Amino acid sequence: MKYGISSIHYILWACVVGLLSQCAHKEVKHQLDKIFQTRGQNYARELKAQSPFEKVTLSWTDATKLMLERNPEYRKALTTQSEASANNGLVKNVTHELKRSLSNTATQTLNPKEIAKAINNPVGELPKRLKSLTDLKNVSHSLEQKEWSRIVQAVAAEKTMRTQMVKLHVFFRQEQVIKEQESLLKKYQELVVGRPKLENLLIKKRIACQANRRDWLNSVRQFFNAEYYDVDFKDTNNSLTLYREVNDPQFHQWQRWRALRHSQELATQLSKQHKENKPVVPGMNSIKTSLGIQEFQSNIAATGEKQSGMRNEVRMMLKKWRELKNTQTKIAMLKSKQGDPITPQMIENQFKIYQLLELEIKLVSYFWMLDEECWS
Repeated sequence: MKYGISSIHYILWACVVGLLSQCAHKEVKHQLDKIFQTRGQNYARELKAQSPFEKVTLSWTDATKLMLERNPEYRKALTTQSEASANNGLVKNVTHELKRSLSNTATQTLNPKEIAKAINNPVGELPKRLKSLTDLKNVSHSLEQKEWSRIVQAVAAEKTMRTQMVKLHVFFRQEQVIKEQESLLKKYQELVVGRPKLENLLIKKRIACQANRRDWLNSVRQFFNAEYYDVDFKDTNNSLTLYREVNDPQFHQWQRWRALRHSQELATQLSKQHKENKPVVPGMNSIKTSLGIQEFQSNIAATGEKQSGMRNEVRMMLKKWRELKNTQTKIAMLKSKQGDPITPQMIENQFKIYQLLELEIKLVSYFWMLDEECWS
């Protein structure tokens, strides 16, 4: 009898275990099916987003939103900037120290509006405004090194975001130039029917133009991290200036042409100085503006090296500007020679104009990166 009861218990226990095992198996299968379905849906959405069989048409607004979603460098920089600008740590400390430490000299140097702007947005404004202060003393070491690092990260993130925005502007400009060239070649093709020499020349130019467009499209695909079938940009009203009517760009206005680079250099130097001077951070005796950052202490780069770097920077800017103006002059000269009838030289000149327009965009993008008026 005792044996019979044990057997019954065993049988009952086996039944319970079996039922539980079946339930567990069903639950696991349900979870796997759910995960599989979710991943399948994500795959389908991503495939549709990359539009492998249909042309994607984007306005400027669409493109900037898409960049925020799909451009990895822009997304990472935006996240870094947001974290550095969080309403604790850095912003709180810098705001407190600024309010406590601005000397009479500083308040005389900056008007109240500028001071308020620096205090309300220290991450964005502090590095740019520091170059205008003659004497900012006794900054508390409560600004830990990690906080200075966040300032450096915020400025570097702004530069990265601007770089990606410049690339997008370049893509819009390039496509406009390519479309105009394709339209002209098509027009010429209709006008030279029955003239083999001109027809063959146009075929060569069209093949070269198509190759340029493929390169452009591959760059756009890389930018948005998507293998689009084709892309068409619309709405070029937001295009940045080409400086065609500008003869004197006022390069002496360093607030306009050097603010971003100066901010990055300054934040890096102050972070380094803060790290090397524990536990007390001395005030900056002088921040000179005539030649940018020179030196805060003897262990920072020698004045001669700084001046040499500045000279090379200015030379590069002037060289690029001269090349841009020469390119624009050649474009205007070649356009003035275009007219009827269509000749081999006319076709060659038109293709040269197309190449110069591409070069103009490349050169002008250098100044878009520097010019604060493009981003105000």
